[in-house]
Amino acid sequence: MRMRKRQSITTKKKHLAGKAFLFISVLLLLVLALAMNASLKPLIKTLAIGRAESIATIAINDAVTAVLKDKQIEYSDLVDISYNADGLVTSIKVNSVEANQLKADLSNAIADSLYHMDRKQITIPLGTMTGIDFLAGRGPSVKLYINLTGSASTDLVSEFSTAGINQVCHQIDLRVDTSLYIIMAGQNTSTQITSDIVIAETVIVGSIPEIYTGANDELWPNLVE
Repeated sequence: MRMRKRQSITTKKKHLAGKAFLFISVLLLLVLALAMNASLKPLIKTLAIGRAESIATIAINDAVTAVLKDKQIEYSDLVDISYNADGLVTSIKVNSVEANQLKADLSNAIADSLYHMDRKQITIPLGTMTGIDFLAGRGPSVKLYINLTGSASTDLVSEFSTAGINQVCHQIDLRVDTSLYIIMAGQNTSTQITSDIVIAETVIVGSIPEIYTGANDELWPNLVE
């Protein structure tokens, strides 16, 4: 009887020890998983933002290129330059109707392009996820999915720069300020990007009044009537 009791007690102790070992093992794995998750979140966030910015930039450029190709816009469609008999520029007049219509078309195309970004895949090499420098970019890739949405505001801006003696380059850019929202499993984030895309440009020959050649970021709105 005593032998049986001792064996029973020994069995119970082993059983309890096994449960304790299993509990500690699970607890350690949980702590390790939480620690890895905490360390990986900033990395995943950074990579997701970079990928989202790249996708949005390509989408915006493609949308703008498509509109410009369709409308066949030239500098002379947007700006009229008048000279006097001495070759001095007397006026630089913007075709506000054409400029505003172009801006509206570009804004609509960009909004539609951003709307259709939808779900995208990003891949992270396993070596990069370890955070060890010499392993970065190595090993098999882990696939993650992000959902993208965004909104953009646009503006036409004008820049003048010296192109030579009595020559000035006038460049018209579309400035796109984009807000991106990135939705991922376990975390969401956002970012903003600004893109300047050349719409039209020309080299103006002859002296230009200071009002037009001065460095002034608000020059284009002032010229639009």
